[in-house]
Amino acid sequence: MPLAKSNNKASLYLRALIRADFIYRSEGIIYQYRQVSVTLMFSGQNYTSSSGANYYPAGGSGIYSANNRDSITFHDGNAWTANFDWNLILNGDYAYHYEGDSLVINKDITSLASYEYRIKKN
Repeated sequence: MPLAKSNNKASLYLRALIRADFIYRSEGIIYQYRQVSVTLMFSGQNYTSSSGANYYPAGGSGIYSANNRDSITFHDGNAWTANFDWNLILNGDYAYHYEGDSLVINKDITSLASYEYRIKKN
């Protein structure tokens, strides 16, 4: 599994290259659902996320850290233009949990919008 949970500490063990699905959901005036494949690359405490068409997702790169047993923080180090939703950048605090053979990393901005990465066990 790309990220493995530890019973006694919030430890994240990452492989160098991970394929994941990025899922965006919005339930505002118009319901939106987008799912695309992305690549996440980890080296030590550094990360890089590939981007998708029209910034879904935007990608990101920088450093990350596990905060506790169920959250991870990504610190993106890039300069970005203002022509898209910056929540599409892999940046900030995310919750994570396991569903079957998948690790789910998600950020809920409001009750109407969520940004999620699903990493399936190889």
